[in-house]
Amino acid sequence: MKIKNLLIILGEPKSVFPELLFKYFQSNKFKKNKINIILIGSLKYFENQLIKLRYRFNVNKIKNLDRKSTRLN
Repeated sequence: MKIKNLLIILGEPKSVFPELLFKYFQSNKFKKNKINIILIGSLKYFENQLIKLRYRFNVNKIKNLDRKSTRLN
């Protein structure tokens, strides 16, 4: 079974989850996969964690998620 989309909910702000997620984003395994990853949470918190942990990633913000305007597959 191939997974096309992965939905991740950002949890506790003081947890180690963001660091683990950023390390996965830098891994070769992530770069080989062609999976759309959708993060649900605070964009401000996510960007602050990127700066604090000294990572750089491009983040595309989805403003309005409905079936007519956004195609995820």
